[in-house]
Amino acid sequence: MKFGLYLLRRNIITAEQLVAALEKQQEDLPPLGQLAIETGRMSVRDVFRTLRVQAETAKEPFGKLAIGMGLLSRADVAELLLLQSDRRATLDKALAAIGAFTPREGAEHLDAFRRECERCGALPAVAISRSVAATAVLPRPVMPPPEPAGVVPAAAPAAEPELAAAGV
Repeated sequence: MKFGLYLLRRNIITAEQLVAALEKQQEDLPPLGQLAIETGRMSVRDVFRTLRVQAETAKEPFGKLAIGMGLLSRADVAELLLLQSDRRATLDKALAAIGAFTPREGAEHLDAFRRECERCGALPAVAISRSVAATAVLPRPVMPPPEPAGVVPAAAPAAEPELAAAGV
């Protein structure tokens, strides 16, 4: 979103163009059912079954219905939502798609935005590329290396009662 505000403040785009580009990003997201099929989490038959139930209900979200039907877990839906977010068009591309500027102009504006961010330290370098997608940068969990064969890992310390009660 910071890139969008940068463009607004410099009168490169209007508020209406920013809203239209954000709507375009949302419209162009691949449906969760499509992603569930692509990743092998659901069959085509299960996706259509879920869509049929969705059409008969008050438009419950696909992921919530699939969980309720026992077709996906919460973790599956979370991963599909992350994948969906990763496939979101960047804001400069969405603005070009609605005709706010050409793709080349978008790249130039993005470069200027990055330079300004680096100059004033507004964003860490790693977040700059994702900021144009109007999405947050979420760190990926780091998994510890596997234990060598024959080595028994040490037992994990007991969770604190407050954390266990909270489901953490």
